[in-house]
Amino acid sequence: EAATELTRILMAILVFAVLPVVSARNDHIAVDLTDGFFARLRLSHIRDGLVFICSGVMLFWPIQRVWILAERNRDYGDVTEYLGIPQFYIGWFITVFAGIAAVAMVVTGLLHLFARHLLTEHRS
Repeated sequence: EAATELTRILMAILVFAVLPVVSARNDHIAVDLTDGFFARLRLSHIRDGLVFICSGVMLFWPIQRVWILAERNRDYGDVTEYLGIPQFYIGWFITVFAGIAAVAMVVTGLLHLFARHLLTEHRS
């Protein structure tokens, strides 16, 4: 019971702790359905930039929702069932690291659009 609870908490921490790095390095799982089309037109950097920016901006809605839920947990004094860990700490952690990931995605998208030479130099 307590071990399961701790595993769930640590899994959430692990996933959201690496999300900013995965987002900035473009290490997400991707399906390349449009690569051939955009590569022929030499527009891959525009597609990638727009996808990064849109993904980063869209991430702000769940960030806001998790923050609201974390604050509600704090107000109610909610704690985990077996270990008694305040639940709002986990929500705050998720919010902060998802926010860092969102900013990283927007910045990466802007780099794809306006300074892609910096991205290619970085990967070399």
